[in-house]
Amino acid sequence: MKLALKNVRLSFPKLFTAESMPNDPDSKPAFSANFLIDPKDEQVKLINMTIEQVAREEWGDEAPGKLKALRAADKVCLHDGDNKAEYDGYPGMLYISSRRRESQGRPGVFHRYIDQGTGKPQVLTEKDGIIYGGCFVNCSVDVYAQTKASGFGERIIATLRGVQFYKDGDAFGAAPASTADEYEGEEPEEASIA
Repeated sequence: MKLALKNVRLSFPKLFTAESMPNDPDSKPAFSANFLIDPKDEQVKLINMTIEQVAREEWGDEAPGKLKALRAADKVCLHDGDNKAEYDGYPGMLYISSRRRESQGRPGVFHRYIDQGTGKPQVLTEKDGIIYGGCFVNCSVDVYAQTKASGFGERIIATLRGVQFYKDGDAFGAAPASTADEYEGEEPEEASIA
């Protein structure tokens, strides 16, 4: 089920090159991203409604019990950011984890500005340097139930469809820029003022 969110914070973006999971060398390369969202954001209701509907469609009357167990085991695409409190931006937030197999093709990556030639949002490349961990984006994911038949156990997961740059934010993991307070200054010489 398609789920579109606005103005969420992008984390750990792997949008241009598919990568294997760092702790699992046998994993297949995939594109991925996490989307941080404030628990008070009205969109959290929409996320939970989507997850519940997907569970109902897959498991029917068993859905409430299955979903409760999956949430307790952290096997739902909406996670508690406090479980990743060691990472910038996660404490006190929720986040959606999403992946897209390399075989499914690269996710769409767009700017919020319109391309005058096409009348549609500009397509972004990695060279543009506009998308980074810490910026705010609009995103689109496909939420679905993974069953035991998959061989990976039951889960509610999100497939990454695409992102659109929304606005800048503080880059995650970047050292803050220096300020004038860090340096000593001196008055310019008279000759160099002219």
